[in-house]
Amino acid sequence: PTPRPTSEINSSKNSTTDSSIVTVVVAVIAVLLIIGSIVVYCCWWNDRNTNGQKYQQNEHENSQKFHEQIALAHFENSIDEAKLTQEEHTSKKQEAQVAARANGLALINSLLVAGESLPLLRNVCSVAKAILIFCDQQDARAADVAAAGARTVATLKVLSIITENASSLNEDEAKTLVEQNMNELYDYLCQFQCAVESYSDKSWLRKKWYSIAHNAKLGSLDKKIVICLDQLRLSYSLAHDRHITKLLESQTYRLEASMKEQIESVVEKQRISPEAAADQLVNDENA
Repeated sequence: PTPRPTSEINSSKNSTTDSSIVTVVVAVIAVLLIIGSIVVYCCWWNDRNTNGQKYQQNEHENSQKFHEQIALAHFENSIDEAKLTQEEHTSKKQEAQVAARANGLALINSLLVAGESLPLLRNVCSVAKAILIFCDQQDARAADVAAAGARTVATLKVLSIITENASSLNEDEAKTLVEQNMNELYDYLCQFQCAVESYSDKSWLRKKWYSIAHNAKLGSLDKKIVICLDQLRLSYSLAHDRHITKLLESQTYRLEASMKEQIESVVEKQRISPEAAADQLVNDENA
């Protein structure tokens, strides 16, 4: 046989090599396309999951904010209702105090009609009337003023009960004791009037610190008045029934009590005098 030319053989080999290269290139391109598709799909899937999580998170946050707003609205409504209830309670309490003082003034007229069934009764009634009129004018200044009015009304009621039983007092010794008690009562009420009317003074709150440093004026006088009234009750042999017991309860003077507590706290912590503690608290804006 006739041998094939060398050029033909080389051409055949080159053609085979070129075909293999093309195949490899096509395969590489195919692999790259597959990999690219996989990468694109993974990115799409990841974005989808991320966006879904963000959407769920946003939905959760929006829902949480919505519930918080509802809770806040309920809370604010509760506060408003509580304030309204407190204001209504305060208003009713103030109305009751005004009505009680009006009854006290009317009771003074009844006691004056009774004349001198008790020694110094007219003088006592005069002071009590001045206190009640002041309380009507200044009860918004402090709760202690209203409490002083309540003490005065209770005092008048006890005196009214005593005058109704004045005929039961016969012994001269008992009459002397009653006169002594009425003198003390009149003196305490005069001091009580001065203490109450001090609430109308200029810078009354500043002065109050110093008066309390010496003694809680209204509170201490209240106790003395109650003791004096109880001694009068004993002089007339009046039973200590529930009604009189209530009338002889000491009033609470919240402002005085709070200021006294602060003074005592400073005295205890710093080991200083009550007057020095009052000096500090007068200039303390948070006191």
